[in-house]
Amino acid sequence: MAEKFYITTSIVYANAKPHIGFAYELVFADIIARYRRGKGDNTYFLTGTDEHGAKIAKAAQKKALSIKAFVNENTDSVEALIKSLGVSNDGFIRTSDKKAHWSGAIKLWEKIEAKGDLYKKKYKGLYCLGDEAFHPESALLNGECPDYPGQTLEVVEEENYFFKLSNYTSEIKKKIESGELKIIPASRKKEIISLLDEGLSDVSFSRLEGAIPWGIPVPGDSSQMMYVWCDALSNYVSALGYGSSDKKMFKKYWPADVHLIGKDILRFHAAIWSGMLLSAGLPLPKSIIVHGFITSDGKKMSKSLGNVIDPMALINEFGKDHFRYYFSSEISPFEDGDFSREKFIESYNGNLANGLGNLVSRVLKMSALYFGGIVKGNTRDLAPLQDHMETVSGEVLRELGSVENFINSTIFQEYERAMGAYEIHKASHAIRRLVKALDLYVSGYEPFKLIKTDREKTEGVIFNLLFGLEKISEMLMPFLPDTALKITELIGRVGKNKEYHTGTLNTPIFPRID
Repeated sequence: MAEKFYITTSIVYANAKPHIGFAYELVFADIIARYRRGKGDNTYFLTGTDEHGAKIAKAAQKKALSIKAFVNENTDSVEALIKSLGVSNDGFIRTSDKKAHWSGAIKLWEKIEAKGDLYKKKYKGLYCLGDEAFHPESALLNGECPDYPGQTLEVVEEENYFFKLSNYTSEIKKKIESGELKIIPASRKKEIISLLDEGLSDVSFSRLEGAIPWGIPVPGDSSQMMYVWCDALSNYVSALGYGSSDKKMFKKYWPADVHLIGKDILRFHAAIWSGMLLSAGLPLPKSIIVHGFITSDGKKMSKSLGNVIDPMALINEFGKDHFRYYFSSEISPFEDGDFSREKFIESYNGNLANGLGNLVSRVLKMSALYFGGIVKGNTRDLAPLQDHMETVSGEVLRELGSVENFINSTIFQEYERAMGAYEIHKASHAIRRLVKALDLYVSGYEPFKLIKTDREKTEGVIFNLLFGLEKISEMLMPFLPDTALKITELIGRVGKNKEYHTGTLNTPIFPRID
């Protein structure tokens, strides 16, 4: 039975062109969304841009652009990246969109206010423009914002609305500890539990209109503008029509099944967003998946070091499937991952050009040469696995019998476990393992020799190889959709377990990068 599945990325801040970390997040979310669609689930995938705030206003002023022109330019860059990566998002939300977003943010504010969880007070604190947040002195590192070292902290004194987040500490903790709200991986769950053990403080929920000249006015108080929490975080419900007259999407998809975010905004989502939803009487998301940062040659990216990676430049140079492969296969989702051109090229040549690409080419050539591109048979009786294949993960593969059984009982199970745990790199490795197994299968039977003595067995070998490629293309579809489709078309499956009508590969699927 088909299930609904609602997945979101964070919304990228539109103060600059999107960085490599957001590109990674898009690919990660897209793989999960495509996988769930492939299983038949009613999937909705949301991404978008956070377009309000003082930092954006200052950045626009620096570029001598109107704020609207500035955010439009950067949002266009985000949408261009999405297109270039082949990301299959269903929705795109902009927080500056009055029709699509503002009514949802306003309704959420009003629900929280009606609960009695908003109050107004004068406040004096240290404000960091980098993350647009107030920081107590106890949270500073060497007197600086921990996430934006070097950023000058401003002493800000003004009267704002505050959200009684402290009221929800124990309830949030219970929901996380019980698994009602899953935090993945366990290390991030431990991190947020530690924060909750210290107790949550109330948070500023608005700024003076003069401090944030570009944003959503507070309902009933035009002297105040909504602060980032109610404005940006509400995108996950406003994009579904929350606050509008049409409630079908919201009823259908909320709560979110997955919020996919970077580790730097865990507190905002697990604590503040959860508190807001509880106050408003809305269900919490089912899970928050937290990925690490991307470094460059082992170093944190910075303009001063000159090691900032432009994802569009990388895609334009190497192609989107190459980009998607590296970041889904060579990066562990829950830890910081590193990028270097050397590792990128090495992974591509080793696993795609010399691995999958070479296998596809060899199999298609043998199909055309020996059987005119029409290969008949079945996977159960002809050419079973052999002793020589024990080298694949140390298993005695001959005990598994057929290629089909090996794939179903071993590879698919490994793949499914990994995808279910959102360990996309391990799922990719399962595909890589099958490629290796099929290469060993060719080496063991040597069909280029076998064809001289046993045509029937050779056809069984080629049939099994084509079956293996078919299964690779199925598993590969969420990761490299264009490549997977190309392989599917080339092997030309006709009917169930009957025959393949293979095509001709005129150029390599993955030309080597020298």
